[in-house]
Amino acid sequence: MCGHRLFRDWLRSHPDDRELYATTKRRLARDTAHRPGDYSLAKNAVIDEIYGRIFAASEAAEG
Repeated sequence: MCGHRLFRDWLRSHPDDRELYATTKRRLARDTAHRPGDYSLAKNAVIDEIYGRIFAASEAAEG
């Protein structure tokens, strides 16, 4: 499955990570308003954190 779909599906079923991502995006949109190019790069840390949980859960399920 495509990484973007994995991420989307994870957020749909994990409200804590969905809120973390949404809160982070709102904060970064505000903080980088004068540097729009920085917005996407700034999201990488939270995206990587969430992907870490996705892959850990996938590995645990495969057992």
